[in-house]
Amino acid sequence: GFQWTAGYSYLQNYNWDRNATPRFLKEQNIWEQLKFSLKGKKGETFTNQFRLEHRFIEQSSGPKKYAFSSRIRYRFTYAYPLFVEQWKGDVKLVVYDEIFLILNPQGIPYRFNQNWTFLGFNIKLGQKANLSTGIQKNTISRGNNRYLMNRFLNSTLRYTF
Repeated sequence: GFQWTAGYSYLQNYNWDRNATPRFLKEQNIWEQLKFSLKGKKGETFTNQFRLEHRFIEQSSGPKKYAFSSRIRYRFTYAYPLFVEQWKGDVKLVVYDEIFLILNPQGIPYRFNQNWTFLGFNIKLGQKANLSTGIQKNTISRGNNRYLMNRFLNSTLRYTF
């Protein structure tokens, strides 16, 4: 039930300041992730995921083009199979919560960054295809005890070649 992965991600972040130039700032991340799952007696799964991100975030002003920071993300996922016969294991109720914490230069979590909460379904469409769809709420810190909350339909189609 253990899985270790590493990767790279490239993002464009939206700047909240309407007068900012540029309006989108680049972010490049190198990350490592540890994931482990446990199976329950009724076919349910409990998954824990830890991700450490090393972030290079473009700056709109100042002497440095990029600022460096790190954050840790922890996600707990619960998945419960909804059918026992014909579609056994093909349709699951999925709930997860993921918290993002900014790390100080010594590597200690010290500031809340954001939280993702999801409630939905995971549907196996075949040997190579899988659909996840549900409602997600993101809470994002904007500083000074201000938060942005977004609620949206999150659907992801995965296909393995």
